[in-house]
Amino acid sequence: VAICYDSWLYSEFGQKFDSFLKTYFDINSIIHFKHSAFDNAEVGATVIELTKGKTKNSAKPIRIDLHDKTSLPMLTDLKSLNSFLNSHNKQQRKQKVFNNQLFEPIGQRFNSVRRGVETNGNKFFYVDDNEVTKKVTENIIKDVKTIKKFGTGSKDARKIIMVTKDNASKLDNKTKLYFEKVKTEINKESEGYSVLKKMLKVNDSQWFVSQPVKPGNLLFNYYIRNRADFLYNKDLLLASNNFYIMDSKEPMLDLALLNSSVTNKSIFSHARNQGKGLKKLQLYEFKNVHILKAEILDKKSREQLMQLGQNLVDCERGKESDIIKRIDKILYATLDKATVN
Repeated sequence: VAICYDSWLYSEFGQKFDSFLKTYFDINSIIHFKHSAFDNAEVGATVIELTKGKTKNSAKPIRIDLHDKTSLPMLTDLKSLNSFLNSHNKQQRKQKVFNNQLFEPIGQRFNSVRRGVETNGNKFFYVDDNEVTKKVTENIIKDVKTIKKFGTGSKDARKIIMVTKDNASKLDNKTKLYFEKVKTEINKESEGYSVLKKMLKVNDSQWFVSQPVKPGNLLFNYYIRNRADFLYNKDLLLASNNFYIMDSKEPMLDLALLNSSVTNKSIFSHARNQGKGLKKLQLYEFKNVHILKAEILDKKSREQLMQLGQNLVDCERGKESDIIKRIDKILYATLDKATVN
C-alpha cells in the first residue's frame, strides 16, 4: 500500500507516474480523498493498493473518489474492505454506462477548448488608454469579479497590449518609448520578473510579443467558489488566460446546459481545493466534465432551453436561481424520459 499526495491525478507529470505504476505493478485499487485526508491539513491524498510485478491479464483497478476521510466507513477487516471496494466498482460501472448514453465530455462537445491570452507580465501589458497608442491595444475580458451579468462584452473589458510577430517591427514611437520604460523598470528590480528578464536576454527585440488566441462565444473562469458560471461573450472579445474558451454553434442552448445544476455538480466533482473555499480545474479536467447530450432533447425542450439561455444573458449573476430551476426542470424531465426508454 502506498499513500501519497493526490497531485499526480491532476497534473501532466502525474501521467508519467501513472505509466510507471502500470508498467511495474498490478494496481488493485485507488482510494482518492479529495479533501482533508489528514487531521489539521486541507490536502488531498491517494491510497494505492498494488502488487509488485505485472501480470498479462491484470484487471482494471477500482477507483474510489471520496470527499474526505469521514466519507470512508469503518473497515474492521480485509473482508469488509473487499466488500466496500466491490460495491464501489459496481456503482462506477453503472455510472460509466449512464454517462456514455446521456452525457458527453465538454472536450467532445466543443472541439477546441483553450485557455485565453497569456502575457509575459500582466502589470505591463494591461494598460490605460493613454499609455500607448490605440492601434496596439485590444479589448479583453479579464476580471471575472467585475462581470455583473451572464452576458459579457465591451462594457466589462480592459485594454491589453497585443503586439504580434507580424507587427513587432512596425511600432510607433509612443509604444517604443513605453517598452523602453518597462525594460528599465524590470532591470532595476533585483528580484521578480524572471520570465521577462529571461526573454530580454534571449530576444531583446521581441520580448513584448504575445501569442494571439482565437476568441470564442462561451467563457469559463476556472477558479470557482460557490457556483461555476459560464458566460456568453457576445462581442467575441479576447479573454485572458484565467478563462477557458469555447466555440458554440448554439450558444443559447449551450449556455443553459452548461449553467444547469447537473453540469455544476459535475464541475465541482472534478475541481480541486485551493484553500479558503477556492477551487480550480486544470484544462484536461475541465474537458472531462460531462454535459447533457443536446441530441436527446426534443424540439420543445430545445426551444425552451434556448429561451432560458437568452434570459441568462441579461440576468445578474447571483440572481439566476429561478432561471436555473426552470432549466433543471427540463433537464430532469429529459433524463427521466431517457432513462425509462
